[in-house]
Amino acid sequence: MTQPTEFEKSGVLQHPLASVRFKNGATGLLDLLDAQRVQLQAEDAYAESHSNSALSAVLLYKSLAGGWPQHLPLAAKSLMNRK
Repeated sequence: MTQPTEFEKSGVLQHPLASVRFKNGATGLLDLLDAQRVQLQAEDAYAESHSNSALSAVLLYKSLAGGWPQHLPLAAKSLMNRK
């Protein structure tokens, strides 16, 4: 038997099973709602980690003297005026 992955441990895979069990009368509504709550919490944590990762990348770039120019260079302005 293989070890469960972090994704499986998080409970995300429990929701489809709980839904089937509820439809067949094996469990109650509370179990289904609990599985949905766990899935939503896992999805929220996943989205938050990706957001934090992107923010960290921007902050790292800026801390290494990177950044975005406040004004377009003259060459870029002249190219935009041609269009």
